[in-house]
Amino acid sequence: MVDLTLALSYLELAAPTVWLGTCWAGLLKAAILSQPQIKEAVGLPENHPHHYPMMLGYSKLKYYRLPERKPPKIVWG
Repeated sequence: MVDLTLALSYLELAAPTVWLGTCWAGLLKAAILSQPQIKEAVGLPENHPHHYPMMLGYSKLKYYRLPERKPPKIVWG
């Protein structure tokens, strides 16, 4: 699970570089575990392992710049 979590975290960080958005789908994981017909509905074969779903897609909103911030106050001493 650690490797899986790290891989999904890196995917989440890399996705905006190609204008994609991500969303962790923990409720879908719980639903797949409790209702076998949901696994079939999303197209997963019966013996296919599943660990953690993540949604990936294009956002309707586009962010062209970062929010304005105050300049940092750095004191060397």
